[in-house]
Amino acid sequence: MASKGYTYVVKKDDTISAIVQAYRASGVNVSVNDVLRANPNVKPTALREGQELFIPDPALK
Repeated sequence: MASKGYTYVVKKDDTISAIVQAYRASGVNVSVNDVLRANPNVKPTALREGQELFIPDPALK
């Protein structure tokens, strides 16, 4: 798993899949499973506004 990436602050009505889709659109080759593995204590169906997620970027070494 990538150890480098980005911190994302959850906004109102965000979903894991929408966040991943936005990062993929900007060129970060990440999947929903990558994000869930990098954030094991996060419940994907219960994201909270202001919560921080780590978005791993496999291209960053």
